[in-house]
Amino acid sequence: MINAIQLYGAFILTVLGFIVPILTILVSLFPEGVKSLAEKYENERKQSEENIRNETTKRDKIKDLDYSALEKTLKTLKKKKKDAESKLGYLKPIQFLLKISLPFLISFIAVLISLADINFSIKIILLISSGISLVAGFLALFTSVSVVFEVAEIMNQRKTSNEEKVIALLSTLVEKSGENPYLKEDEVEVKFHNKYLKENLKYDFSVDKKYDIPVSIHNKSDKMAKTVEVGFVFPKNVVIEKTNNLVITTTEEAQIVRFKEDGIQAHNDNLQGDIKLTFLESGKAEIDLFIKGENVKYRRFSFEVNIVK
Repeated sequence: MINAIQLYGAFILTVLGFIVPILTILVSLFPEGVKSLAEKYENERKQSEENIRNETTKRDKIKDLDYSALEKTLKTLKKKKKDAESKLGYLKPIQFLLKISLPFLISFIAVLISLADINFSIKIILLISSGISLVAGFLALFTSVSVVFEVAEIMNQRKTSNEEKVIALLSTLVEKSGENPYLKEDEVEVKFHNKYLKENLKYDFSVDKKYDIPVSIHNKSDKMAKTVEVGFVFPKNVVIEKTNNLVITTTEEAQIVRFKEDGIQAHNDNLQGDIKLTFLESGKAEIDLFIKGENVKYRRFSFEVNIVK
């Protein structure tokens, strides 16, 4: 049993002395990415707080509401706020190091004490406490890895943005030389909630109801559409669930949902998946759509949503 405990302690020490410093160094290497991610989470936290206040006021003042739907919305908003607050704590190197290393350190100390000549029941309690701390440490480690990946994703987005600017400048030069490298504007379309989007199109939705809205990009041309990006600019009073098929950027004014494809074959309708969203306030709102790509000319227009009780 002593050998097993020693091996267990050596495993904890390996994680504490090898993985944790590497992750801390990785975060500190990208200060611009960390700053951008911190701003994103701070905006998400503030936005969630504002939406929670509005939903609570609505619950207290308005009669004949669907309270089950409202409670689900509040639960989602509170979870979103909690996640943002949790990840904000991982964006300062010292806090980052403490959040990961402290549970492993407590777990290791408990193992060391358990190796002493003490009562067997106390030894078991110490090992159980060590195991609980180890699990907490791995949960913190998992969160920290996801934060590191998000920082890397932001840096990659900046790199991609710079590359797109260069491509746009080169395409402009080619276009001015007499050759048009772009597909025709009506050859790349976006389908949202089973309708092809066009300017001033109108949709009706219900307030405080969760929608799974399918999105697809249709290339109607005879050529491949390259490095296509489609984005929706939603107002702040919409809850958007983060899923693997989309990228969400939160600012103080809006929420931007992006879909990206390296290439869409000719005459192909490419399904992007669903946007899971809930409208929090009734009334009319405009949602902006933009489409761009290596050979897809930048377009931006808005469509209207009417949210009813």
